[in-house]
Amino acid sequence: MPTNAEEGAPVDGTPFPTTEEEKNVRVVSEEDAKFMENLQEVVDKQMLKGQLVLDTIAPMLCASKSTLNRRIKAITGYSASVYILQLRLQKACRLLSETNTPIGEVSLACGFDDMSYFSRVFRQNFEVTPSVYRQQHSQKK
Repeated sequence: MPTNAEEGAPVDGTPFPTTEEEKNVRVVSEEDAKFMENLQEVVDKQMLKGQLVLDTIAPMLCASKSTLNRRIKAITGYSASVYILQLRLQKACRLLSETNTPIGEVSLACGFDDMSYFSRVFRQNFEVTPSVYRQQHSQKK
């Protein structure tokens, strides 16, 4: 699987492994699963506010920035910033394929204030621009 040079993030359209075999049968405790669920909720809320900095997210999860980074890395194998970026890009993919929301609004909805940065990061991870991704993955309505 091709990877982004930055911390081994996959670039083939599937940001994270989806089957147990691909995950190298990484077993996650119930506590870790709950933590990741809480993280997802916090990230979703903060995306809308455009405040996706670890310094803001960590206290919401009752953790320090370094503890948050260590825990996410232990569970996912990715640093907190890379994991959160992938969550944002996954949301962008959903919005691009399931809605006709303008790309600029998708960018903002995923916590990217700068549309050119959003397009650049999207292209680095999926090897296509957001508009091409939409054309390739749009669900017929």
